[in-house]
Amino acid sequence: MKLFENYFFSGPSAGEEYLNGHFDLSFIFFSYLVASAASYVSLLLALRMWEAQSREYRWKLLIAGAGSLGGGIWSMHFIGTMAIHLPIEVTYDARLTLLSLIIVLIVSGYGLHRVSRVPLRKWDLIQGGIIMGIGISLMHYIGMEAMRLEARIQYRPGLFALSIIIAISAASAALILCLKCRKHPSGFWCPFRLFGALGMGIAIVGMHYSGMLAAVFIKTPVPLDKATVVLDSGLMALGIASILGIILYLSIITSNFNAKIGGKKRLSIIISIMAGSVLIVTSVGLNILYSASFEVQKTFLSENVKNKSFLLKAVLEKESRFQKDSSNEDLSRNLDGFFHGHRELLTFSTTGQLIVGILGKGNNQILFHDSNETSSSFFLNFSRVIREALKGKSGTLVANDENGNKLLIAYGPVPGFPVGVAVKMDMEEIGAPFRKAGKIASLCGLLVILVGAALFAGITNPMITRLEKEIQERKQAEDGLRKSERELANAQKIARLGNWALKLTDNELRWSDETYRIFGYHPGELDETYDAFLKGLHPEDRDLVLNSVNKSVQTREPYSIDHRIVWPDGTIRYVHEQSEVQLDDLNRPIQIVGTVQDITDRKQAEEQLKEVTVEKEKMETELKFATLVQEGFLPDEPPKIKGFEFAAKTVPARFIGGDFYDFLPLEGNRLGIFLGDVSGKGVSAALFMARLLSDFRYIAQSHRSPGKVMDNLNSILSERSRRGMFATAIYIILDLETKQLSFANAGHHPFFVTDSKGNIREEGHEGGTPLGIITGTTYQDFNTQLKPGDLTLIYTDGVTEPKNAANEYFGKERLGHLVAKHADGAPKIIETVRSHVMDFTRPSSPHDDLTLLAFKVL
Repeated sequence: MKLFENYFFSGPSAGEEYLNGHFDLSFIFFSYLVASAASYVSLLLALRMWEAQSREYRWKLLIAGAGSLGGGIWSMHFIGTMAIHLPIEVTYDARLTLLSLIIVLIVSGYGLHRVSRVPLRKWDLIQGGIIMGIGISLMHYIGMEAMRLEARIQYRPGLFALSIIIAISAASAALILCLKCRKHPSGFWCPFRLFGALGMGIAIVGMHYSGMLAAVFIKTPVPLDKATVVLDSGLMALGIASILGIILYLSIITSNFNAKIGGKKRLSIIISIMAGSVLIVTSVGLNILYSASFEVQKTFLSENVKNKSFLLKAVLEKESRFQKDSSNEDLSRNLDGFFHGHRELLTFSTTGQLIVGILGKGNNQILFHDSNETSSSFFLNFSRVIREALKGKSGTLVANDENGNKLLIAYGPVPGFPVGVAVKMDMEEIGAPFRKAGKIASLCGLLVILVGAALFAGITNPMITRLEKEIQERKQAEDGLRKSERELANAQKIARLGNWALKLTDNELRWSDETYRIFGYHPGELDETYDAFLKGLHPEDRDLVLNSVNKSVQTREPYSIDHRIVWPDGTIRYVHEQSEVQLDDLNRPIQIVGTVQDITDRKQAEEQLKEVTVEKEKMETELKFATLVQEGFLPDEPPKIKGFEFAAKTVPARFIGGDFYDFLPLEGNRLGIFLGDVSGKGVSAALFMARLLSDFRYIAQSHRSPGKVMDNLNSILSERSRRGMFATAIYIILDLETKQLSFANAGHHPFFVTDSKGNIREEGHEGGTPLGIITGTTYQDFNTQLKPGDLTLIYTDGVTEPKNAANEYFGKERLGHLVAKHADGAPKIIETVRSHVMDFTRPSSPHDDLTLLAFKVL
């Protein structure tokens, strides 16, 4: 638990100083280019590993790929750490840095090895991605631990976890891309690999910088005289980039790229590598010179401090007339007067400056400096340096000012006086000549490449060119032949089609690799004889094969048969075999060649098709029977009653549906109109509906109230309801003389009534509980009066709930507009609504039954 508290950041604490750095966009972009370049070469090497035939060559490619991908990720990490500028000195522990490199090389090699396996299993990708991601995260955080600075590092848990997730995702994506590259050309340039590598670069850089953002730098005190030499970041970046470039070049050469190019290009690459080597040597030499210059400047500043200390001692002794007990105010006035007359002593070189401090009252520090050239805030950063000098200590260190500029500082006391001296010089001034030299060296290296390539192109012997062309053409022909052989083998494997040849003179039988697999053997496992082939035939089909072969030899005609074979483990398979006879110059048969194809899946599919066909015919018979049952319970045609016009139509979503309607003549010159929708579809809904209509016709003759009819129907259905089936329904009693409607609603939609002027209203809003759900439910009677010209339309949810391609419902509002506009007659309104609903749902088929019932008072 204590380790967790020390490693992870839980929030700000009082008394702790937190360091805020800023990122350099140029370094971020540089690190992204490095990660993308390494990713591209690793993708190329993964493809070459998959194509390689030699085990030894595959291992060479694996080592090159691990060096390219791992070295690229490690270099990106180093460049990425230089992208953040902290206001303190940063160095690196060599052992931990080397350990991080070894880890990333191992996990990169492991991931590439997993993805190159044949056959490749899904688990290989998952396992490789997880291990690579964890290894990359381990490399990153070990690299962070390698940082030596005046601060301790803690990590925000959320960003810490996110960086690991990104690392695993990036590693998995890299392996998937390696797998996808198998389908793309193996040439050096490939757009798919390019975009894939750019994407991998983003993922790798994203992991690194999310880990950097997770870091919290908490300042800790370190003795000032233990500063170490820090090499210039720009020169170090140049050296790393040059080394990485050589790694990538060597990886390309190792990947057999040189085997596919001519001598001219190969020599051009060698020239480029030599130029790169020159850049590496130059950058390393510049670093060495820079280090030497740094040591010289340290010595110079130390001597400068000593000289200034002796000078100030002499000045103070003279001005104070050797009074050692002079007050600090006197010393301050003397120093102020001295520097006012000798301002040139405050500065030296371009950025060199002198700072002098003296103890004031209460041990407060008074700093003397040239306020016209340097801000006071700059010198406040050196209060700790002066404080050490006032304690009698001296030394040198590298530190950052508040603007992030790196400085070299030397400090020391003035012997015999409470005065401290410090001098500083910008590291920028020390490194500027070497950065300039590095740029010149880079330009010279590029010039060497261009001039060398131009000279070589101009003096190449034409005969060498022709020889290279012939060699290249021959190699292309050989590669084409090998590629054709691989493609043929792959095609046979995919089609499960093998070929064979039987010599009639000695019964020697030759099989392709796929033929061996079809017969259940490994390639070369079976004796290449005709007798060995006969042993693999099914005993019941052996005569068929022998007769077909003998007949073909006698008639010189090809044959084509299906027969069974028996694998060594007893499995029975079906094959299709066809062959033809080859003749010699004297028209004598000398050989039979043919093909054999595994058709077991097809035979099994045919058997399954027969079973499905039988089941389908049985189901269609049952559906036809259920349809007849349903049609027998629905009215043949609407009633014909003077003064009224009736029409009704139902369109099932399947062969049969769950919607129903009925017209029932009642005593007292009344007509019962019943319409509803059974839950569910198919045969069960049709049978439920048939029994419901039978019960309705019986109960409706015994009650004059629509509500009472619904009460009794609900009681019967609730008692015998099974599997949750129920029905919504509306029952209307029409008095044919008074034109009055009495109705009760059991959870159904309201119905529309429109008059001759197009005014429309809804009736039956008070829908009760559907039939068959709750025993004892009562239903209320409602009434409405019809007038001549009024048209009533009753419908099911198959009218209002269909959706169009835009996922919009047909809806009651659209239906109401149609009813108001086309209320000329009952048959017309039904056909109009049905056609509009069908047009609305095209090209989809209806998913629910559609039922419409209308009647008009003439």
